Amino acid sequence: MSKLVEVRMEECNLTTEKPPTKVPVWKRLGKNLRKNLLLTLTVFGVIFGAFAGGLLRYAGRIHPDIVMIIAFPGDILMRMLKMLILPLIVSSLITGEKLGRPPWAQARSLQTIGSMPRETWQGPLP
Repeated sequence: MSKLVEVRMEECNLTTEKPPTKVPVWKRLGKNLRKNLLLTLTVFGVIFGAFAGGLLRYAGRIHPDIVMIIAFPGDILMRMLKMLILPLIVSSLITGEKLGRPPWAQARSLQTIGSMPRETWQGPLP
């Protein structure tokens, strides 16, 4: 007894294999740059900022109002970083103090927390 198999051509999943096409390097590079857009813009911003800063250095005397306008966004960024990092450090020290099991860990944490204000005030002094 022979077994026959009926296959309809519409339901057939067999396809001819096409050789992979070689994608040009500039298309692959563009695709990767778009995929990592935040990193790309950050790197280009740093390069552009360094280039613009170098040109402004040789531009001659710049009016103090223009310097203030250029420095203002950087000043805001530094203040925001301080607002984020300082509470993180303090909360980490407090958590370490409360979780420290050895008796010396609590004393060391209290010394660290006590030295922070002193170092903060002594930092700007010459």
